[in-house]
Amino acid sequence: MQFSIQRAFFALCLCCLSACSFSSCRQWEIQEILTKTPCFNAGRLTLNPDSDCSYLGLEITRNRSGIRCYLNVLFLQAAPSPDDPNRTRIEILFEDQEPWIVYPYLLSGGQRLLLPGDCADVLIQALLDDRSFTIKIGRVNLSVIPTHFEAVYSRLLALDIEEDVPCEDQL
Repeated sequence: MQFSIQRAFFALCLCCLSACSFSSCRQWEIQEILTKTPCFNAGRLTLNPDSDCSYLGLEITRNRSGIRCYLNVLFLQAAPSPDDPNRTRIEILFEDQEPWIVYPYLLSGGQRLLLPGDCADVLIQALLDDRSFTIKIGRVNLSVIPTHFEAVYSRLLALDIEEDVPCEDQL
């Protein structure tokens, strides 16, 4: 009897953890790389897939080169555009608006897409304005939510990073 109760409790805990892992507890997270030399410092914000079947994640990085926004395609490869094999096609959907077609750069391997700077600026501003949106590539979607974004983005901007400084002079 005791063993059955423990197994049931364990199963309940696993269900709660797996339910929390995607939708209800999903939020932006920050990772910081801090060194003694500020030009080597960096930070990264990540939003993981919204389901086991999404295979898409969004990442915003800041380093000495500035801020970049990436779409990470997990377990798949993005198809190159017929017009330009260095780019692919994605749709960004804001509520009550027509889809916005964007052609991010395909990085080596086809699983990491660099969003153009103007697109990244619009998406970051939307998140700061507490607006969610959906990114669609082929049949796969990512629901991008503003949960916890403003706080971690402020931390990212506050990192001590020397931009556009040759790091070789600091060694």
